[in-house]
Amino acid sequence: MELLVSIGILATALLMVVGVFLTVTRASQKSLDLTAGTLVAQSVLSREIYGIMRDENSRRLFFQRDYQADPLVRGTERLNQTVFTYLLYANTVMGAEVGNRVKKVDAVVWWWNEEATSVPGARAGYGTLRSEVTRLVNENSRY
Repeated sequence: MELLVSIGILATALLMVVGVFLTVTRASQKSLDLTAGTLVAQSVLSREIYGIMRDENSRRLFFQRDYQADPLVRGTERLNQTVFTYLLYANTVMGAEVGNRVKKVDAVVWWWNEEATSVPGARAGYGTLRSEVTRLVNENSRY
């Protein structure tokens, strides 16, 4: 009887250790995915802002237009096995009456890792991951 009780306690302890290990592994993977998403958001944001700021006509139109809720740019980017979908929004922070216009540009990136669907035992409905990056852009700055 003592042997059965000790085996039961040992089995319970081992299941708890395995559960903690799986939770830590999943959290680590999510952290890596969020880091990759943030890097993609920063890359897309820098690329788009640089493209606008280096062309004088694009720069003038960018700072004259009020985008409100319409996305400035939308698209996808692939990194390894993950497809990142992004939207860039631009909102005016300071008006032209001040003489120094500033836009707040937000990059919103979300994705679903394709590898997660091919892993045996992967949880269905895990959901998409999302990352956001914001940058202020001054009309008079040299980007």
